[in-house]
Amino acid sequence: MHFSRPTGLALAVLLVRAPFLSAQTTAPAAVAQQIADIGRRESGWVRIHAADALCAMSAFAAARELIDGPPPEGSPLGYRIGIWRIRAQVPGERDRWVAELVKVAADLASPDRLFAVESLAKLGHVADAPLRRSLAEDAASADPADAPMIHWLLAVGGDIAARQRLTDALRAGPPVAKARAAYALRYLGHASDVELAALSDASQTSATEPAARSFVPASAYVLSASRPEIQRPFHDRILSLLPTVPVGEQCELCAVLGLAGDRRDLALLEGIAANGAPDVEIAARLAAWRIESRPANRRIETRTP
Repeated sequence: MHFSRPTGLALAVLLVRAPFLSAQTTAPAAVAQQIADIGRRESGWVRIHAADALCAMSAFAAARELIDGPPPEGSPLGYRIGIWRIRAQVPGERDRWVAELVKVAADLASPDRLFAVESLAKLGHVADAPLRRSLAEDAASADPADAPMIHWLLAVGGDIAARQRLTDALRAGPPVAKARAAYALRYLGHASDVELAALSDASQTSATEPAARSFVPASAYVLSASRPEIQRPFHDRILSLLPTVPVGEQCELCAVLGLAGDRRDLALLEGIAANGAPDVEIAARLAAWRIESRPANRRIETRTP
């Protein structure tokens, strides 16, 4: 289900109705089973996202089960790329499937080329010289909304100019470019002071831009984790947005809580998981599992002798 437009009550209800997740609920096997069940029930990108989540938990056999076989007829554009990205995460299969992704990324006529570029960037693939040249030429004439995806893959290989283009997109790009640039920086990690400033500024200017209003503060939240005085306002923004925005944005907000949140976020995540769309449930359950898996967030269990 989708949440209604913002009310303070919406957030309060989620917090009141959802008990903190127990250690048993978020045990890896239990969470993996919940996510795999969603993937089996659903199709399209929801199934891919379920498999991605299972890979993040190292539940590779369950992930493979969801994507075995050819893409179903009528699958959305880029679906085969999602399948290859999952397979590339399975131990022993990376080289084969990265090679397939590179072929598509190098094919200027491929309709799902941008999906392949994004998947290679997510996988941390360093492009070879021919692909870098092709990407650089394409980025120079690309739609401003698409260019950040190309610059992201170039930046994975250490291209300083490409990474600078991501900051430029945050400062002066259209809303979709801002969102994609912020998303890319989150994956690249270790933001400089200049990048953090650009994210902070963009978080303000994009507050009323549906395409960017969640992705920019989400990335700023993760990348400012070592600067609590900077990070806190982004956390507050995420909490205010999470119950009210569409599914894709909710998934990203859950994801960053999983990466940088703590036990205080668990009740909200459980409420979102219990009341959200399948994609959101996947993101929220993975996020909660990540929080509880970090040593600093684990409960200390005591037993009476």
